[in-house]
Amino acid sequence: MKILLAAIETAVEHSVAAHRCSAPYLLTSFYYAPRVTASPSWVRALQGAQLRFADSGAFTLRTSVLSVVGSSGAAGAADVDYDKYLHKYLAWLQIHNRAKLLDVWVELDLGAIVGLPWVHTQRLAYQRAGLDHGLINVWHSDNDWDYWLYLLREAKRHGRSNYVAIEGHQLNRPPLDYARFLHAAYQRGVRVHGFKMTALEDLRRYPFYSADSSSWLSPTRTGQIPYVDRLGGVTNRKHIQAPDARFRAALIHAVSTKQPKRPARLMLEEASCRAWIQASHQLTAMWVQRGVDWDAAIASPEVVDE
Repeated sequence: MKILLAAIETAVEHSVAAHRCSAPYLLTSFYYAPRVTASPSWVRALQGAQLRFADSGAFTLRTSVLSVVGSSGAAGAADVDYDKYLHKYLAWLQIHNRAKLLDVWVELDLGAIVGLPWVHTQRLAYQRAGLDHGLINVWHSDNDWDYWLYLLREAKRHGRSNYVAIEGHQLNRPPLDYARFLHAAYQRGVRVHGFKMTALEDLRRYPFYSADSSSWLSPTRTGQIPYVDRLGGVTNRKHIQAPDARFRAALIHAVSTKQPKRPARLMLEEASCRAWIQASHQLTAMWVQRGVDWDAAIASPEVVDE
């Protein structure tokens, strides 16, 4: 299971840590594009990764009172010109696709606001922009099962990404039957990304091809140290509980001598980055042992839709 480290663009330390620990799977958001494109460390982190995943930032746009396309910079999400946002997103993707910094990118998942006709028109825009090959379509709970099967067929078309995404847990909604969705995709050899699905119980219950997490940054907010348990989970402990004595001593020294905050933060983020990489490997091995091997499923799908 590939756990993509998210939010690498929101602070220099994040991208520096991702680069230093050679994070293989990264997610970056267009929503913070002005901050992203100005950071050389962001470029270096992406250059060293194996899977570079771009999110449109549409969910952030929908839920934030700020807009990157509003003339005042403070337009409500409901008032955003989504066509303009899409145009800027496509231009940004083209630049970084040509620079070989991105592998796949998620569409603007705005169907609940703008309706499916707009979503389908949007997909044609990626094709016209020469970006169809990396496009990931998203299934939401306001879609039905047949639409999931439709997205799987679309993902398998020649020249497409062979990748779909599905929304994660939502408030005031019963959990989806993710096992059913994953089984249908696995049979067809179509990769599935799960948004907001990095709770440990979810990772052990549902074998997504990939998921993304910004939780790897939580140690810098709590002052704790990341630790990987034998089942692939990452927990954060107080520094006195850190299993690595040298790391514990270095962190205590950084705090007690009142060094600049950045070295201590960077130390924590590098440690957390490595912990999540290790967790990703352990979870992949666990699922292979249980008989879920995505590489094999992609190479030899059981179901081939007409």
